Amino acid sequence: MEGLLFRVAGHEDYPAMLRVSEGVHNGCDFLPALFHCWVDQHNRTIHLAELDGTAVGLISTYIVDGGDTVLVQAWRVHPSCRGKGVGRLLRQYALNQARQQHPGLRRERYSENAAIFDSKTRTTDDGVREVMRQVNGGPVYVHKINPD
Repeated sequence: MEGLLFRVAGHEDYPAMLRVSEGVHNGCDFLPALFHCWVDQHNRTIHLAELDGTAVGLISTYIVDGGDTVLVQAWRVHPSCRGKGVGRLLRQYALNQARQQHPGLRRERYSENAAIFDSKTRTTDDGVREVMRQVNGGPVYVHKINPD
């Protein structure tokens, strides 16, 4: 894709991360709460994909198992760019960077937010959005999100 650039994200990219994460996990995305910690975390790199100066993709790589494994997390593409190869190119770039910095990498692992697979959203009469999640048939957790 012409004009697509990749770079490492920093604390100043929080608004860009929010833009790319729009609508992820039914509004219960974990990344806004973890972003600043992840930026500072040893052996973790957050990569941004930008198109014409606007963030359109994000992926995190985290080196674990003494440098044997790269854990890929928070892989996402803005809705306006899905289906155009941005995610594939971003993943290739991030993994190539990880291999260059950690030549001993032998495995790739991917994580998912399992809670998203069994979640339901509703808005109450007073405008509070509730997201109900149940994981593996366990208890139902209700997250209340105020409109303000």
